[in-house]
Amino acid sequence: MFALLTQQLSATLHAAQEGKLTPKPVSKKEVMAKMQKSLQGLSVRLHQLEDEDIKDRSHILDRIETLQSEIEANDDVMLQAFADEEKHLKEKNLPAEILERHYNMVKHYKAQRANLLHSSKNRIEKERGSFWQKTKAYYNAFTEDETDLEVSPYKNVNPNKFSRSKQKFDPNDMPSQWMQPNPDNKPKLNRSDFTLSGLLSNPVQQYAALGDFKYDTLADASNSAYLSESDAVVLTDDIKAKAQELEYDAVKIYHWVRNNIEWVPSWGSVQNAQLTLETLRGNSQDISALTIALLRASKIPARFVHGTIRVPADKFNNWAGGFSDVEGAGTYAGASGVPLAYESEGGKIAYVQMEHIWVEAATDYYPSRGAKNFVADSWVEFDPSFKQYEFVEGIDTLKVSGVDVEALTNEILSSTEINETTGAMSNMDTTALENALADAQVKLQDYVENNMSDPTVLDVIGGQKTIIQEYPTLPSSLPNQVLVSGARYASIPSSLQQKITISLSSSDPYAAYFGSLPSITFPYAKVNNEKVTLSFKPATQADEDTLKSYLPDGNITDVSQLPSSLPANLINVIPQVKVNGEVVLSGDVMKLGEEIDVSMKPYVPGMGSISKQTHTTIAGSFLSLNVVAQSVSPKKLQNLQLKLEQTKSILESNDQTALASITREDLLGDMMYAGTLSYFAQLQAQSQLSALASKVKTGLIASKGIFGYEPKITYLFGLPRTISSGGIHLDIEYTTVGRSLDNSQQKTIDYAIQTGPIGSALEHQVPKQMELGKLYTSYNDGV
Repeated sequence: MFALLTQQLSATLHAAQEGKLTPKPVSKKEVMAKMQKSLQGLSVRLHQLEDEDIKDRSHILDRIETLQSEIEANDDVMLQAFADEEKHLKEKNLPAEILERHYNMVKHYKAQRANLLHSSKNRIEKERGSFWQKTKAYYNAFTEDETDLEVSPYKNVNPNKFSRSKQKFDPNDMPSQWMQPNPDNKPKLNRSDFTLSGLLSNPVQQYAALGDFKYDTLADASNSAYLSESDAVVLTDDIKAKAQELEYDAVKIYHWVRNNIEWVPSWGSVQNAQLTLETLRGNSQDISALTIALLRASKIPARFVHGTIRVPADKFNNWAGGFSDVEGAGTYAGASGVPLAYESEGGKIAYVQMEHIWVEAATDYYPSRGAKNFVADSWVEFDPSFKQYEFVEGIDTLKVSGVDVEALTNEILSSTEINETTGAMSNMDTTALENALADAQVKLQDYVENNMSDPTVLDVIGGQKTIIQEYPTLPSSLPNQVLVSGARYASIPSSLQQKITISLSSSDPYAAYFGSLPSITFPYAKVNNEKVTLSFKPATQADEDTLKSYLPDGNITDVSQLPSSLPANLINVIPQVKVNGEVVLSGDVMKLGEEIDVSMKPYVPGMGSISKQTHTTIAGSFLSLNVVAQSVSPKKLQNLQLKLEQTKSILESNDQTALASITREDLLGDMMYAGTLSYFAQLQAQSQLSALASKVKTGLIASKGIFGYEPKITYLFGLPRTISSGGIHLDIEYTTVGRSLDNSQQKTIDYAIQTGPIGSALEHQVPKQMELGKLYTSYNDGV
C-alpha cells in the first residue's frame, strides 16, 4: 500500500516538473469574491494606520501593498462582470431606469476603487517614502483638489461597508426578561379615580330592536353595542357553535366558562374570545370577553364591568395558583400588571384589594334567576373568572427519571460557544439534552405502567383542576365583595388593552431615508397568535421584470435551475408587514439587500412599555414576527400543520395549475409562522413542567423578535451588490413572570437559572424538528 502511494506521489511530482499538470482554473465568481475581500481588507488596514498607538506598522504596510496589487490585477474581471450585466439588461429589453442603476453602480465602483487606491498609495508614501515623498504626501493631504478625483453618483453611502452589520446589543436587554411589580400600580377605590383615569362607561345610550328576545323594557339593554363584535369580543364560527352547544342559555354559558377556563393573573385584554376558547385560559378581561361573546352569539345583551374587589387572602392564594404566601401570590399577580394592594387585620394580611373585570348580562332574572329567558328585567352580574382549585401532586419526574438538572445544564453549556460581549449562545450541542429527554421518557412510561392504574395527564404531571360548581340558575351575587364598580363597557377601552407596536426604520445613518418609517400599533387581542410577517415586494413593474429576467424560461423543476445570486443593486423593493396575508404597513422604497431595522415594543396596562427589541434584517428576507403573549393555541398549530402538509403535496404533485396557486405566504409565511408557534408552545410546556417540579408559578407575558429566512448579501463600497441563498435565523426575546409558591426569592432565582437555557436550546431544536436544519444559521454576531 505504501509503495503504491509512493509511486503515485512520484508520478505526480514528475508530471508537475514536466509541465504536464496545470493549475485548476479559477472561476470568475471566485475572482470576484477575492476582489471583494481585497477591497474590504485594504479599507480595514488603512483605518488601522489611523491608530497612532500602533508602533509596528511595517506588516500592515506590506499587506496594503499586496492588496493594492491584487485589486489592480483583478480589476478587469470586475469590469467584465459589469459588462456582462449590461449585455443581459439590453438583451432582456429592460427599462432605461434599470440601466441607469447599472451605470451608476459602475461609476460608483470605479470612483471608490480609484479613491481607495489613491489613498493607500499616498499613505504608503507618507509612511515609507523618502523625506521629499513624505513631504509631498503631507502636502497633498491638505492641498489636493478633490475635484481631480472620480466622484460617485451616490452621496449617502458608507464606502467602508463591505459586509452585513452586526446586531445591535444592549447588555440590559437580554433574551429572557422577568417582570417585577410596579409599586405605584394600586387599585382604584372610588368612581372618581376611574373618571380621572379616563375610564368612562361606553357607549352612550342608543336603542335598537334586535332579535326575538325582548329587552327593550330594560334600561340601555337595547343598545346595539351590547350585541356587537369588538377587538376582544369576536363572534367566530367556533363561538357560535359553542353557544349553540350550550343551548343559547345564559346559565349554561356562565357555568361552562367558569368551570373550564383557567384564570391567569395578568392584566389588560391580551386574547380575543376565540383564542381564549382555544387555549382554555385567560385573564379576567379575556374570560369576560369569551363569556360576552357566547352571550351575544345567543342574542343576549352583555357588557364588561370594571371595578375593585376584596378577596380573602387564602382564596386569593388558591386562585392565583396555589401559593402558601399571600405576598408571593401578590408579587406574581402584580408583576403581571394586576393593580392590587393588601389589607391587614391583626397584624397579618387578611385581604387582597384588586382591580377586576366581570360580566353583566340583560336577563330574565325574576322569578327564575335566568333559567327561563322571555323578557329581560335585570342587568345581572356574574364573575366567570373567579374559582377555586384542587391541586394534584404529580410524579416527581426528576426523581423517577434520574435527571441531574445541574449536571445536564453544565454539560450543555460546556459544548456551547458563548459570546462574552453579547452573552449570546451559538453552536449549542443539544445531543445531551435530547438523550436525557428520551431516557427520561422511557423511565417515566415504565413507572406509570407499573405503579398507576388509568392515570390522567394531571395524575402524571400534577397541576390544578377547577372545583366544579353547577347550578340550574345564575348566582344571586358576586363571589367577592365589590369595593367599587367604576365603569361598564360594551368594548374594552384602549387603556385596558395590551398592545404591540411594530416599526420599521433604516439602520444605516448614511441612508437618504435615515429615520423613522411608518409604525403601527395593534391591540394584542387582534394579533396574538396570528401570522404576522415582514416581507418585501418589487417596488415597480420594472423591478419585477428585472427580477424575472434572471429566472430561467419555462417551468422551474429543480432548485439548480435558479441563479446562484442576483445583482441586488438593480432591484428596488418595498417592505411590507402583513397580518394573515393582508398588508397593514408599508415602508419606503429601498434597494434589495439594504439593511432595515424591525422593532417591536409591547405595552402592558399598569406596567407601561416593555423594552423594545430591534432586529436588523436584509431587504429580501421573509420573517415571521413573534406576536405571542400569555398562551399558544394548539388548534392553530394543528390547522397550520395540516395546511403545510397540503402545500407539500402540491409541491410534490408537479401539477402546474396547483403550483401556480402557491404564494410566498403559503410557503415561507406558513413555515415561519409554524416555527414561531412551535417555539413558544414548547417553551411554555417545558417551562411549566419545570415550574411544577420546582413549585414555582410562571407565565409568558409577551414575546418579541423574528423567526425566518434571511439571504446572504455582499456589499461593494456600501451598496448591496449580490444577494444569494441564505438560511433560517432566529432572534427571539420574551418577557416572563414567576414566583416561588412559598415566596422564596432563592427558589425563584434557582428556577430562572435552571430554565434559562431552554429558550436557547429551542432555537436550535425547532428548525431541526421542522427539517430546516440545513437552512438554519444561528444569528448571534451579525455574520
